[in-house]
Amino acid sequence: MNEVLNTREDDAILSVRSVSKRFGDIHALNNVSFNVHPGEMVGVLGENGAGKSTLFSIISGLNSPTAGSVSLLGSDPRQPATRRNIGVTPQGTGVDRRMRVGDFLNFVAFHFATRSLVDDILEQFRLTDLATKVIGSLSGGQQRLVSVAAAFLADAPLTILDEPTTGLDTVTRSAIWESIRSITGNDRALMVSSHYIEEIEHLCDRVIVMQKGRLIADSETQMLLSSSSASVIGLGGTDITELSGQGRAYEIIGREGDQVQLLAPDVKRALTALGEDGWPFDQIEISHPSLEQAFITMTAKEYES
Repeated sequence: MNEVLNTREDDAILSVRSVSKRFGDIHALNNVSFNVHPGEMVGVLGENGAGKSTLFSIISGLNSPTAGSVSLLGSDPRQPATRRNIGVTPQGTGVDRRMRVGDFLNFVAFHFATRSLVDDILEQFRLTDLATKVIGSLSGGQQRLVSVAAAFLADAPLTILDEPTTGLDTVTRSAIWESIRSITGNDRALMVSSHYIEEIEHLCDRVIVMQKGRLIADSETQMLLSSSSASVIGLGGTDITELSGQGRAYEIIGREGDQVQLLAPDVKRALTALGEDGWPFDQIEISHPSLEQAFITMTAKEYES
Protein backbone atom coordinates (compact mmCIF):
# COMPACT_ATOMS: atom_id res chain seq x y z
CA MET A 1 0.00 0.00 0.00
CA ASN A 2 1.61 3.24 -1.08
CA GLU A 3 -1.38 5.58 -1.05
CA VAL A 4 -0.40 8.80 0.71
CA LEU A 5 -2.96 10.23 3.10
CA ASN A 6 -3.71 13.90 3.66
CA THR A 7 -2.19 15.36 0.52
CA ARG A 8 -4.05 18.65 1.03
CA GLU A 9 -1.98 21.46 2.47
CA ASP A 10 -4.64 24.05 3.29
CA ASP A 11 -4.68 23.42 7.04
CA ALA A 12 -1.54 21.31 7.44
CA ILE A 13 0.70 21.89 10.43
CA LEU A 14 3.51 20.14 8.57
CA SER A 15 4.13 19.73 4.83
CA VAL A 16 7.01 17.57 3.60
CA ARG A 17 7.43 17.98 -0.16
CA SER A 18 9.66 15.68 -2.24
CA VAL A 19 12.38 15.65 0.42
CA SER A 20 15.63 13.84 -0.31
CA LYS A 21 18.82 13.74 1.74
CA ARG A 22 22.20 12.44 0.70
CA PHE A 23 25.31 11.87 2.78
CA GLY A 24 27.94 11.29 0.12
CA ASP A 25 26.83 8.21 -1.81
CA ILE A 26 24.21 7.29 0.81
CA HIS A 27 20.58 8.19 0.06
CA ALA A 28 19.18 8.61 3.57
CA LEU A 29 15.87 9.95 2.20
CA ASN A 30 14.50 9.60 -1.31
CA ASN A 31 11.63 11.83 -2.51
CA VAL A 32 9.51 11.69 0.66
CA SER A 33 6.21 13.61 0.71
CA PHE A 34 3.34 13.81 3.22
CA ASN A 35 1.32 16.28 5.29
CA VAL A 36 0.30 16.25 8.96
CA HIS A 37 -2.85 17.99 10.15
CA PRO A 38 -4.18 19.09 13.56
CA GLY A 39 -5.38 16.23 15.73
CA GLU A 40 -3.35 13.54 13.96
CA MET A 41 -1.17 11.09 15.87
CA VAL A 42 1.23 9.65 13.30
CA GLY A 43 3.45 6.64 13.91
CA VAL A 44 6.64 6.30 11.86
CA LEU A 45 7.88 2.74 11.41
CA GLY A 46 11.03 1.44 9.77
CA GLU A 47 14.05 -0.71 10.41
CA ASN A 48 17.30 0.82 11.65
CA GLY A 49 18.69 2.89 8.80
CA ALA A 50 15.30 3.42 7.15
CA GLY A 51 15.66 7.21 7.44
CA LYS A 52 13.35 7.96 10.40
CA SER A 53 15.82 9.98 12.46
CA THR A 54 17.10 11.82 9.37
CA LEU A 55 13.52 12.74 8.52
CA PHE A 56 12.87 13.99 12.06
CA SER A 57 16.06 16.06 12.08
CA ILE A 58 15.00 17.81 8.86
CA ILE A 59 11.45 18.42 10.08
CA SER A 60 12.79 19.92 13.31
CA GLY A 61 15.16 22.25 11.44
CA LEU A 62 18.38 20.64 12.64
CA ASN A 63 19.34 19.46 9.18
CA SER A 64 18.74 20.65 5.62
CA PRO A 65 17.35 18.51 2.80
CA THR A 66 19.45 17.93 -0.28
CA ALA A 67 16.30 18.42 -2.33
CA GLY A 68 12.69 19.27 -1.60
CA SER A 69 11.29 21.38 1.21
CA VAL A 70 9.62 21.27 4.62
CA SER A 71 7.04 23.76 5.81
CA LEU A 72 5.99 24.08 9.45
CA LEU A 73 2.91 26.30 9.72
CA GLY A 74 3.92 27.85 6.40
CA SER A 75 7.53 28.62 7.37
CA ASP A 76 10.94 26.98 7.14
CA PRO A 77 11.72 25.06 10.38
CA ARG A 78 15.37 26.07 10.07
CA GLN A 79 14.32 29.55 11.16
CA PRO A 80 14.61 29.93 14.97
CA ALA A 81 11.19 31.60 15.27
CA THR A 82 9.55 28.70 13.42
CA ARG A 83 11.20 26.08 15.64
CA ARG A 84 9.23 27.44 18.58
CA ASN A 85 6.25 25.68 17.01
CA ILE A 86 7.72 22.23 17.54
CA GLY A 87 8.63 20.15 20.59
CA VAL A 88 11.22 17.39 20.11
CA THR A 89 12.52 14.38 21.98
CA PRO A 90 15.59 13.22 20.03
CA GLN A 91 16.81 9.63 19.91
CA GLY A 92 19.48 10.50 22.48
CA THR A 93 18.39 11.77 25.90
CA GLY A 94 18.87 15.44 24.90
CA VAL A 95 19.22 16.58 28.52
CA ASP A 96 21.96 18.30 30.52
CA ARG A 97 23.02 15.64 33.02
CA ARG A 98 24.62 18.26 35.29
CA MET A 99 21.33 20.05 36.01
CA ARG A 100 18.57 19.17 38.45
CA VAL A 101 15.35 17.93 36.89
CA GLY A 102 13.29 20.95 37.91
CA ASP A 103 15.97 23.43 36.87
CA PHE A 104 16.34 21.78 33.47
CA LEU A 105 12.59 21.81 32.78
CA ASN A 106 12.35 25.43 33.89
CA PHE A 107 15.24 26.27 31.55
CA VAL A 108 13.39 24.63 28.64
CA ALA A 109 10.14 26.34 29.63
CA PHE A 110 11.89 29.74 29.76
CA HIS A 111 12.89 29.27 26.11
CA PHE A 112 9.26 28.64 25.12
CA ALA A 113 7.73 31.12 27.62
CA THR A 114 5.76 28.27 29.24
CA ARG A 115 7.08 28.27 32.82
CA SER A 116 3.52 28.12 34.12
CA LEU A 117 3.31 24.58 32.73
CA VAL A 118 6.30 23.11 34.57
CA ASP A 119 4.48 21.85 37.67
CA ASP A 120 1.75 20.22 35.59
CA ILE A 121 4.30 18.53 33.33
CA LEU A 122 6.26 17.27 36.34
CA GLU A 123 3.07 15.74 37.69
CA GLN A 124 1.82 14.30 34.41
CA PHE A 125 5.13 12.54 33.78
CA ARG A 126 5.57 11.39 37.38
CA LEU A 127 8.67 13.53 37.94
CA THR A 128 7.55 15.64 40.90
CA ASP A 129 9.49 13.55 43.42
CA LEU A 130 12.60 13.76 41.22
CA ALA A 131 12.51 17.54 40.68
CA THR A 132 15.47 18.20 43.02
CA LYS A 133 17.57 15.29 41.73
CA VAL A 134 20.58 15.83 39.46
CA ILE A 135 19.71 14.32 36.07
CA GLY A 136 23.02 12.45 35.86
CA SER A 137 22.17 10.57 39.05
CA LEU A 138 18.96 9.16 37.57
CA SER A 139 18.55 5.87 35.80
CA GLY A 140 18.60 5.83 32.01
CA GLY A 141 14.84 5.34 31.94
CA GLN A 142 14.26 8.30 34.26
CA GLN A 143 16.51 10.51 32.14
CA ARG A 144 14.48 9.49 29.10
CA LEU A 145 11.32 10.46 30.96
CA VAL A 146 12.75 13.95 31.56
CA SER A 147 13.56 14.26 27.85
CA VAL A 148 10.00 13.34 26.84
CA ALA A 149 8.50 15.73 29.38
CA ALA A 150 10.69 18.56 28.04
CA ALA A 151 9.25 18.12 24.53
CA PHE A 152 5.75 18.91 25.79
CA LEU A 153 6.90 22.08 27.54
CA ALA A 154 7.06 23.61 24.07
CA ASP A 155 3.24 23.58 24.16
CA ALA A 156 3.62 23.43 20.40
CA PRO A 157 1.32 22.56 17.48
CA LEU A 158 3.65 19.67 16.56
CA THR A 159 5.55 17.30 18.84
CA ILE A 160 8.11 14.81 17.52
CA LEU A 161 9.20 11.87 19.66
CA ASP A 162 12.04 9.73 18.31
CA GLU A 163 11.87 6.37 20.12
CA PRO A 164 10.70 8.08 23.32
CA THR A 165 10.25 5.00 25.53
CA THR A 166 13.55 3.25 24.89
CA GLY A 167 14.92 1.96 28.19
CA LEU A 168 11.66 2.33 30.12
CA ASP A 169 9.84 -0.48 31.88
CA THR A 170 6.35 -1.52 30.80
CA VAL A 171 4.53 0.36 33.58
CA THR A 172 6.38 3.63 32.89
CA ARG A 173 5.85 3.28 29.14
CA SER A 174 2.11 2.87 29.67
CA ALA A 175 2.05 5.93 31.93
CA ILE A 176 3.86 8.01 29.30
CA TRP A 177 1.40 7.07 26.58
CA GLU A 178 -1.53 7.97 28.81
CA SER A 179 0.07 11.35 29.48
CA ILE A 180 0.63 11.88 25.76
CA ARG A 181 -2.99 11.04 24.98
CA SER A 182 -4.21 13.60 27.51
CA ILE A 183 -1.87 16.35 26.29
CA THR A 184 -2.31 15.94 22.53
CA GLY A 185 -5.64 17.50 21.56
CA ASN A 186 -7.58 18.23 18.39
CA ASP A 187 -5.55 21.36 17.65
CA ARG A 188 -2.15 19.63 17.85
CA ALA A 189 -0.32 16.83 16.09
CA LEU A 190 2.15 14.17 17.16
CA MET A 191 4.75 12.19 15.21
CA VAL A 192 6.41 9.28 16.99
CA SER A 193 8.75 6.44 16.13
CA SER A 194 9.14 3.42 18.38
CA HIS A 195 10.66 -0.05 18.45
CA TYR A 196 7.56 -1.11 20.38
CA ILE A 197 5.19 -1.46 17.45
CA GLU A 198 2.27 -2.35 19.72
CA GLU A 199 2.52 1.19 21.11
CA ILE A 200 2.13 2.66 17.64
CA GLU A 201 -0.83 0.37 17.04
CA HIS A 202 -2.64 1.53 20.18
CA LEU A 203 -1.60 5.20 20.17
CA CYS A 204 -1.57 6.30 16.54
CA ASP A 205 -4.45 6.60 14.10
CA ARG A 206 -2.09 6.82 11.12
CA VAL A 207 1.12 5.01 10.22
CA ILE A 208 3.95 5.96 7.86
CA VAL A 209 6.32 3.15 6.90
CA MET A 210 9.88 3.95 5.79
CA GLN A 211 12.34 1.62 4.09
CA LYS A 212 15.78 2.46 2.71
CA GLY A 213 14.93 6.16 2.74
CA ARG A 214 11.65 5.77 0.86
CA LEU A 215 8.09 6.17 2.11
CA ILE A 216 6.50 2.82 1.20
CA ALA A 217 3.16 3.23 2.99
CA ASP A 218 1.04 6.00 4.49
CA SER A 219 -2.24 4.70 5.83
CA GLU A 220 -4.77 4.79 8.60
CA THR A 221 -3.64 2.21 11.14
CA GLN A 222 -6.73 0.04 10.75
CA MET A 223 -6.48 0.15 6.96
CA LEU A 224 -2.86 -0.99 7.16
CA LEU A 225 -3.88 -3.87 9.40
CA SER A 226 -6.69 -4.95 7.09
CA SER A 227 -4.48 -4.66 3.99
CA SER A 228 -2.47 -7.72 4.97
CA SER A 229 -3.95 -10.79 3.32
CA ALA A 230 -1.92 -13.14 5.51
CA SER A 231 -3.15 -14.75 8.71
CA VAL A 232 -1.28 -15.60 11.90
CA ILE A 233 -1.31 -19.17 13.18
CA GLY A 234 -0.30 -19.67 16.81
CA LEU A 235 0.78 -23.19 17.77
CA GLY A 236 1.11 -24.40 21.35
CA GLY A 237 3.07 -27.43 22.54
CA THR A 238 5.40 -27.58 19.57
CA ASP A 239 9.02 -27.04 18.70
CA ILE A 240 10.16 -24.98 15.73
CA THR A 241 12.38 -27.87 14.57
CA GLU A 242 9.27 -30.02 14.05
CA LEU A 243 7.82 -27.63 11.46
CA SER A 244 8.88 -28.40 7.90
CA GLY A 245 6.64 -25.99 5.99
CA GLN A 246 8.90 -22.98 6.58
CA GLY A 247 9.31 -21.06 3.33
CA ARG A 248 6.79 -23.27 1.55
CA ALA A 249 3.41 -22.81 3.21
CA TYR A 250 4.21 -20.34 5.99
CA GLU A 251 6.94 -18.29 7.63
CA ILE A 252 7.94 -18.67 11.27
CA ILE A 253 7.92 -15.17 12.75
CA GLY A 254 8.86 -15.99 16.35
CA ARG A 255 7.27 -16.79 19.67
CA GLU A 256 4.59 -15.07 21.71
CA GLY A 257 4.34 -16.55 25.19
CA ASP A 258 4.32 -20.34 24.82
CA GLN A 259 3.15 -20.21 21.18
CA VAL A 260 5.15 -20.46 17.96
CA GLN A 261 3.81 -17.80 15.57
CA LEU A 262 3.46 -18.57 11.85
CA LEU A 263 2.55 -16.08 9.09
CA ALA A 264 0.45 -17.84 6.47
CA PRO A 265 -0.71 -16.23 3.19
CA ASP A 266 -3.00 -19.24 2.64
CA VAL A 267 -4.39 -20.81 5.84
CA LYS A 268 -5.65 -23.94 4.06
CA ARG A 269 -2.24 -24.58 2.54
CA ALA A 270 -0.52 -24.00 5.87
CA LEU A 271 -2.88 -26.41 7.67
CA THR A 272 -2.28 -29.00 4.97
CA ALA A 273 1.47 -28.70 5.52
CA LEU A 274 1.02 -29.05 9.28
CA GLY A 275 -1.16 -32.11 8.72
CA GLU A 276 1.59 -33.66 6.59
CA ASP A 277 3.93 -33.09 9.54
CA GLY A 278 1.55 -35.06 11.78
CA TRP A 279 -0.04 -32.04 13.55
CA PRO A 280 3.01 -31.46 15.83
CA PHE A 281 1.17 -29.24 18.33
CA ASP A 282 -1.54 -29.48 20.98
CA GLN A 283 -3.18 -26.05 20.51
CA ILE A 284 -3.86 -23.86 17.47
CA GLU A 285 -5.12 -20.29 17.17
CA ILE A 286 -5.74 -18.41 13.91
CA SER A 287 -5.96 -14.62 13.90
CA HIS A 288 -5.49 -11.49 11.79
CA PRO A 289 -1.97 -9.99 11.80
CA SER A 290 -0.96 -7.36 14.33
CA LEU A 291 0.62 -4.13 13.10
CA GLU A 292 4.04 -5.66 13.72
CA GLN A 293 3.24 -8.69 11.59
CA ALA A 294 1.72 -6.53 8.83
CA PHE A 295 4.88 -4.39 8.94
CA ILE A 296 7.10 -7.48 8.60
CA THR A 297 5.06 -8.69 5.63
CA MET A 298 5.13 -5.29 3.91
CA THR A 299 8.87 -4.72 4.27
CA ALA A 300 9.61 -8.29 3.14
CA LYS A 301 7.65 -7.66 -0.07
CA GLU A 302 9.59 -4.44 -0.65
CA TYR A 303 12.90 -6.29 -0.31
CA GLU A 304 11.69 -8.89 -2.82
CA SER A 305 10.78 -6.16 -5.30
